[in-house]
Amino acid sequence: MAEEELIDPPPPPSPAVAPAGTPAAGKPAAGAPPSEGAPSEGEAPEGALPVAGPHPAVVVQTPAMARSSTVVVVPMTSKARSAELRPPYMVGVSARQSGLGKDGWVKADQIVTVDVTELGERAGRLSPGKIEELDVALRFVLAL
Repeated sequence: MAEEELIDPPPPPSPAVAPAGTPAAGKPAAGAPPSEGAPSEGEAPEGALPVAGPHPAVVVQTPAMARSSTVVVVPMTSKARSAELRPPYMVGVSARQSGLGKDGWVKADQIVTVDVTELGERAGRLSPGKIEELDVALRFVLAL
């Protein structure tokens, strides 16, 4: 996976989509850079998930989907009941490793697709080592 970023709310990016009727309608050209303002893999926006109060989430979709009006994320939490059991779908992340204000966990078992308008500004980014741990957790959850 690419670098993982963490995000805070505010101005939603406007998705760039090819005009209807074009061969690549809604799809970026192969090797094209992500659309400006589009969330990229690893970003974690605040407020993207319907939980009590805004929570960061980690963007886990491929950059090839940058022009989509939706984004695939997994939530983060600072209070995980099952964390002490060290399940393979929970990735512990320190504030230093994420750029967020406190330590927490990425919950790879709760994959969600949200509209890009629900995302806020980037709040941080996962370290490369944590990105790899999240990849392993996602492969476990999805049996890949």
